[in-house]
Amino acid sequence: VVPSTVMGGNKYLHLFADRANTLGEKKTEDNHVYKSVRINGNLAELEVIDYVLPDTLMTSQNISLKFTTKNSGDWDAAKSTARVYLSTDNTYNAGDIELTTSAIGTVVKNGTTENTAVLNIQDKYVGKWYLLVCTDANHVVNELNENNNLTAIPVTVVQSPLPDLAIAELSTDENLTSG
Repeated sequence: VVPSTVMGGNKYLHLFADRANTLGEKKTEDNHVYKSVRINGNLAELEVIDYVLPDTLMTSQNISLKFTTKNSGDWDAAKSTARVYLSTDNTYNAGDIELTTSAIGTVVKNGTTENTAVLNIQDKYVGKWYLLVCTDANHVVNELNENNNLTAIPVTVVQSPLPDLAIAELSTDENLTSG
C-alpha cells in the first residue's frame, strides 16, 4: 500500500537485500533491483470547465477569453501554463497557430481558478475556426489523465472594418519655392 502522502505518477520501486551490508556475502552487486511503476491516485486533474467568449470574433482587436480551470484530482496542481491556438479542427496538431499563453496559478484539489487570455487574430484568418485552450500545455503537472487538457471552442472570425481615410481639406501657400 502506498502512503497517502506520496504523490502519484511515474516512480521507481526499489528493493534492497541487506542494504546495510551486515551479512558477509561473496557478491553484493545483486542485492538491489528496481522497476518503473505508475502510482494511480494522489494526482491533480486539470481541465477547462467553463469559458466566456463571443461566438464571432473580430480580427486585429484584443479579445479577452475568460476560462475556468478545475482541478478534480486529489492532489494540488502546481503552477502551469495554458496555451491558446487557432485551429481548423477541434484537435491540436503542429499546423495550429499559437495565439497567446496564460499563466495558471496553483489549483488546490477540487478547486478552480479563473484565467484570462488576451488574443489578437490577424486579418488573414477570416472564417470558421476553433480556439483550442490547452491547460498545462508544458506538461509540468502530473495528472490522472493527460488526455483531457484540451477544450475546443468553435468561433467565426470576421474582418474588422478597415479604416476609410479621406482628405478633408488641403491648405498651402500659393507660391512654393523649389529646393
